[in-house]
Amino acid sequence: MFDGNYCDPHAEAQSVALEDIQDVTISNNEMVGQGNKAFALGKGSTSVVVRDNRIGPGYGREVGFDHPSAREGYQGPPAR
Repeated sequence: MFDGNYCDPHAEAQSVALEDIQDVTISNNEMVGQGNKAFALGKGSTSVVVRDNRIGPGYGREVGFDHPSAREGYQGPPAR
């Protein structure tokens, strides 16, 4: 679980990247930095739940898939 964090990063691509992790929930985080996306889901990151995060205006989107396998079992806001 990645829950209840305050993040103020300034990254071009993403603030948090997950790869090869299963059954994780990303929730209740406050993302105030900036980047293309707040959370990137990479190869083998399956059954990820994203909910109840506060995403600041410096982000282009909340979630992005860096690998097609990350779409397996995903639950959350629309991701690209």
